[in-house]
Amino acid sequence: MAAPLRHAGAVAGVIGAHPNLSWVEEGMAAPGIDVLLLSRDRTILFGPPNLVNKPLNIGSPFAASRVITAFPSERWPDGKDYLTAIVPTVGLADLSSFGWSLLVRLNADDAMAPTREVIRSFWVIVGAGAVAALVLLFCAAQWLSAPLRRLADSADAIAPIPPPARRIRRPGPRRLQG
Repeated sequence: MAAPLRHAGAVAGVIGAHPNLSWVEEGMAAPGIDVLLLSRDRTILFGPPNLVNKPLNIGSPFAASRVITAFPSERWPDGKDYLTAIVPTVGLADLSSFGWSLLVRLNADDAMAPTREVIRSFWVIVGAGAVAALVLLFCAAQWLSAPLRRLADSADAIAPIPPPARRIRRPGPRRLQG
C-alpha cells in the first residue's frame, strides 16, 4: 500500500507499507474459523493456503459488492457448509479500501456442535425424567393399592361370596288334552 505524503499542499514524498497479515491469523485463531481477504474481482488475497489466489464464485463474495453482510449458510467449493459474515469494504479513516472485502467463515458443523449437544442433553434429561415419573407412579399405585387389597381380602373372609345360583327351569305352557 502506498499513499502520497503532503507538506504545505505539495507532495513531499510517498509513504509505503506492506501489511503483515499474520496478526489476523493469530487474532482470529479458533477451530473452524477462516478469515479471507478478497480483491475487487473476488480473488482470495489472504486466507487458507488452498484458496489463496483463486477466484471465489459463491454467493457471499457477490453479496460483498452489494453491501450484504451475512449469509446464514452456504456450500463452499470444498463441499462443506459455512456460516459467513462479510465486511464489504476494508479501509481506515481517509485511506481508501482498494476494493477489498473481508470475509469470515465458520464451519457450520463446528458452529452447530454446541447446539446439537444441548438438544441431545435435553432429550436425555426429558427421557430420564419420564422413566423416573413412570417408576414413581407405579410405586405410588402399589402403595395405594396395598390397603385396598387387604380390605378386599378381609371382606371376602368375613362374608364369602355365595356360589352362583342354579338356573331355575320354568315350566312351559300346558297343553290341554282333549
